[in-house]
Amino acid sequence: MEPKDPANQGKRKLLLWTSYYGQQTEIDGQGRLLLPGLLRDAAKLTSEVAVLGQVDYLEVMNDVGVVDKMKGDPVTEDDINLLG
Repeated sequence: MEPKDPANQGKRKLLLWTSYYGQQTEIDGQGRLLLPGLLRDAAKLTSEVAVLGQVDYLEVMNDVGVVDKMKGDPVTEDDINLLG
């Protein structure tokens, strides 16, 4: 039976996604990291990728998708002003 608490439902939904897509992998002898097929397919990583440094992790994204996102939502003066 599903809990009725919306916060708990949100946690359960997040756990479902992270449990399904969360994968462990190892770095090989040449320092490479093989992303499991499930993750490559979900992220549409079929050719060039962008490896983006976030605050405390790396994000691997489809390169074309990153460029399209930046073109569609450019940094504005308001964005810069929010930074301080």
